[in-house]
Amino acid sequence: MKALLTALALVAAAAVLGGCFGSSPQPVYYSLEAPTAPAVRERRPLTVLVRRFGTRAPYDRSEIVYRTNDLELRFYPYHLWAAPPGRMLSETVASHLQRARVVGFGSRDAAADYELLGQVTALEEKDVTEEDWRAHLAMRFQLVETRTGRVVWEHAFDEEKKVAERKPRAVVAAMDAILDEQLEGLTAALDGYLASVEQARGVPVGDAREDAP
Repeated sequence: MKALLTALALVAAAAVLGGCFGSSPQPVYYSLEAPTAPAVRERRPLTVLVRRFGTRAPYDRSEIVYRTNDLELRFYPYHLWAAPPGRMLSETVASHLQRARVVGFGSRDAAADYELLGQVTALEEKDVTEEDWRAHLAMRFQLVETRTGRVVWEHAFDEEKKVAERKPRAVVAAMDAILDEQLEGLTAALDGYLASVEQARGVPVGDAREDAP
């Protein structure tokens, strides 16, 4: 009993000292932002509804994921995404495509010509060696024709980029750079597909309507 009381006293003392001389680290929140996109042409009359993207486990969480090998995943307790990854990236992609004026955007209350679906398949830091840290971002996209439910177009990327310094914020910056590059390819590919649809249907090239808020 005396030994137990002594142990409890030590634990209590440690808790008091920890409260006096130290504090828990404050969480840091990060987000990925779309680059400023130049308009590729007049706004197309076809409308697309961007659905909230799915996120493959284990990336569907607020903690930033990192790995030191192919079999083991770890999570930063104080370096967090500002929003769920699927929501963050779907909003980022939608904002970029809207600014690029590739398509008109349908609202959730009205039928659109297409729905753009997405899946985040990798969103992580890869510590290849102590000196070689990399950002890894991979996504898949599908364009679904609303009238038929058919997948009519697909696009994907899986990229890694070495980071400038071994810090989580540098990893996020590298992820942001990957996203910037890949959104250019996504924009061009989607614009090309919709142009071919318009040509086949004989749809007028431009439309002066403003996007719905």
